[in-house]
Amino acid sequence: MLEWAKIYLNGVDPRSPLASTIHADLSGLALVLIQTGVAEMLLTDAVQLEEKLKSAGNQVRLEVWEEMTYNWQMFAPILDKGQDAIDQVG
Repeated sequence: MLEWAKIYLNGVDPRSPLASTIHADLSGLALVLIQTGVAEMLLTDAVQLEEKLKSAGNQVRLEVWEEMTYNWQMFAPILDKGQDAIDQVG
């Protein structure tokens, strides 16, 4: 995981808003929908992002989907819950 982070960052400070949304100024955004799966390795990051958005005065809805992992929405053509998640965006 650390090697992938190093490649992703390419020398940029990990606390830079360009590297991680959690470090950005998030004030003044429109309604934000965060979808994550209960088995998602970034679940705690999603919860932290929700808290930061709320403390910046934004409206945010966090959905934690049972039995779902990272990026399950991509499988909407073959996974009903994937399509259900996409439908929530509308």
